[in-house]
Amino acid sequence: MKLTTVLATASLLAVLLSADGCGLMQRTAVSTMIPIMDNALVAAYRNGDVELVESGLPSGIIMVDGLIETSPKDPKLLILGSQLYFSYGIGFVEEWNPERASGLYETAMEYGFRAFPDLAPESTAGPNGLADFEATLWRYDEKDVPGLLWLAGSWMSWIKINLASPSALVELPRAELLAERVVELDGSYMHGMPYMLLGTALALRPAPMGGNPERALEMFEAGFAQSDRGFLMMHFFFAKYYCRQVFDEELFDRTLKELEEADPFLMRDAVLLNRVAQRMGKRLADNKNDLF
Repeated sequence: MKLTTVLATASLLAVLLSADGCGLMQRTAVSTMIPIMDNALVAAYRNGDVELVESGLPSGIIMVDGLIETSPKDPKLLILGSQLYFSYGIGFVEEWNPERASGLYETAMEYGFRAFPDLAPESTAGPNGLADFEATLWRYDEKDVPGLLWLAGSWMSWIKINLASPSALVELPRAELLAERVVELDGSYMHGMPYMLLGTALALRPAPMGGNPERALEMFEAGFAQSDRGFLMMHFFFAKYYCRQVFDEELFDRTLKELEEADPFLMRDAVLLNRVAQRMGKRLADNKNDLF
């Protein structure tokens, strides 16, 4: 089913949500639309027309916001909302408008923490908060990986935009632990994205400030291996965060050249992400003089 057809079907079903006083009809609409929106995302990831998806995603986001208003405690909806806000921010906003992306990530985090309330920072506050948070992570297993990934991604993305803020730095250890747990549960999910997030987290800070570039490199190499270097978003994050942090200009250039020359259509389920990565990689290369 084409992306436009999926979204059109979702829009028609949304009319049911406006039915006053009919809880059964609304619940039916919500349960029907969740798989449709899931399919819309699958269709979007397979679509090579970046501009088409970029223009259509906000409608899908507003749709899911409305579904969450209708069923505010539905974990599937909250996870879907977290995924949409994170995906839109990382793919279409952050490189051009970090301040706006920060707000998108905050919403993605809000939905993620509502789906996993015991992971919210306030749930493990106090002198033993970090240890309590780490212990809480062991309650989750492989079935929770998708939701945990989007929460980790939005949390980490918000932190890296606001890294100069003490409040963001305070949350970095928790976000790193969450990314570690997702890697332990299933590092291969979404073409190795958990490794990408953890590698980014470990490369965010220089070694004297608590960073771990050696382990960051290990995580990125593991991530590359998951897709045989076919998931091109890995190249972008590796160049921007690892290569820049270790001041390896030659590796930066070589990685972005590989990204530019790669065929984005080799991975059917990641065509959109690959095309987006190439677009961001070109911008990163153009701004190289600001990085080295």
